[in-house]
Amino acid sequence: YKITATLDLLDFNGRLYGDGFLRSVIQMDTDNTTIMKLGRSSASNANSGVHASDFRLIYTNEQSSSNTSATGLEVRYMAYSKLTNIDIQKAYIGILCDGTTYTDNVFFSNVVDTIRVRKCSKNYIRISSGTSTGNTGCVFSNIYCVGERTDVANATVDIAVLFERMSEMTVN
Repeated sequence: YKITATLDLLDFNGRLYGDGFLRSVIQMDTDNTTIMKLGRSSASNANSGVHASDFRLIYTNEQSSSNTSATGLEVRYMAYSKLTNIDIQKAYIGILCDGTTYTDNVFFSNVVDTIRVRKCSKNYIRISSGTSTGNTGCVFSNIYCVGERTDVANATVDIAVLFERMSEMTVN
């Protein structure tokens, strides 16, 4: 599917399954725009329970370091959820939980498994929850971060994977 605006699935409490990330592709044709948002819109109902798997999120063009809104998958107020078999390409940030803009943002008790993030220009994964409490119990496994950018001069990856204000989690 080719899209030109963010696929906003905040407050969607269900399952989003593709047919594998080679066959189920969501392609963003607009630069500097988030492809997909998952989770909840506020902290008061953070127990989202979203399961998303087996699809690719890709930009038509590689996003430069000036395209700071080009996030492949933005997650907000996410808990008791599972993200698996997802491929993200050509973003500024691949997966983002933004604790700066959303200072009460949480990301806890989630499973993030078999994720491939390629060709990003800033961070591949950035989980920066807004609060230091409640960001526990996550399991990250089989995470692949691959450069492969053709425009190396426009990529400013300083920290490939960044976890801020997280504790008691497993990364393997």
